[in-house]
Amino acid sequence: MTRRRVGSRLLAHRIASVCATGVLTLLVALMAVLLVGSLLGYRALTTRSGSMTPTIRVGDVVVATSVSPLSVRPGQIVTFRDPALDQQLVTHRVVSIHRVGRAVDFVTKGDANLVTEHWSVPVSGHLGRKAFVIPRLGRAVAALSSKSVRVAALALSALLVAAIGLRRIWRQPDVSVAPQH
Repeated sequence: MTRRRVGSRLLAHRIASVCATGVLTLLVALMAVLLVGSLLGYRALTTRSGSMTPTIRVGDVVVATSVSPLSVRPGQIVTFRDPALDQQLVTHRVVSIHRVGRAVDFVTKGDANLVTEHWSVPVSGHLGRKAFVIPRLGRAVAALSSKSVRVAALALSALLVAAIGLRRIWRQPDVSVAPQH
């Protein structure tokens, strides 16, 4: 094998190694962020309706933190289980709040909606308050979690493992280096 060919193979190997290390580092960092975020009380929710448009669009990820209902103020965006929608999680803006005994009554409304929701939480309860929004991340997550993408990723992983294994089996020994005695 020529020296030039060996050099280009070595360069390709180093580039592949750096890329693989970078991808693994990103995955580990993402997992660490998700773990630390959940330990600190943050929850990421993908927006599936346009009720909060233009503030929060379909496909945006809302990161919410768990708070006491007494700490919420009108104008803030909260995530709650809507009793009118079979306890589905809903993220809307608070219109008004009233404490009634051991409960806090809320009136909320989506920015793009014409009607309001009325619901309550015990004073000792919790709900999510919007910490920040990550635009369009939910669309990417949804695309990556589709069945066809998972099957393709599994197939590509299997092919990659097979190719690496076959390459090691069929690789010719490097005869350019003489054994030392």
